[in-house]
Amino acid sequence: ECLIVCTPCCTPPRKYCRPRAMAPTTLVTGAVGRIGRGVGAALRKVGHRVVGVDVLPAPIGLVGDGCDHFVQCDLAAAGAGAGEAHDALREAMKGVSAVVHCAAWPGPSAVPPPAVVATGAARPP
Repeated sequence: ECLIVCTPCCTPPRKYCRPRAMAPTTLVTGAVGRIGRGVGAALRKVGHRVVGVDVLPAPIGLVGDGCDHFVQCDLAAAGAGAGEAHDALREAMKGVSAVVHCAAWPGPSAVPPPAVVATGAARPP
């Protein structure tokens, strides 16, 4: 399941702002996490339009603070090349000039990612 959330240009308004439609667009994976949200916010401050992507839903305030547009999407499913997640990620990538990959599996030592457990490359503790 994928969810797309948007916010109007330049929120909050800035004195010397070029329209976000003309700004470089950067996709940030892991946008809900501490690092991804911080990277998105920093990019917005220097004039980038930021598309945030995460498997988790956007918390209140993410759209507008950490990104201009948010797509809830499982990157592993999207990478499989078919289905709703793949289509949502392709749509999110339109017009993107850079990707900053901040997505990670939180607490992998406590709960390994499902793909790692499925392949046997790691064993749960």
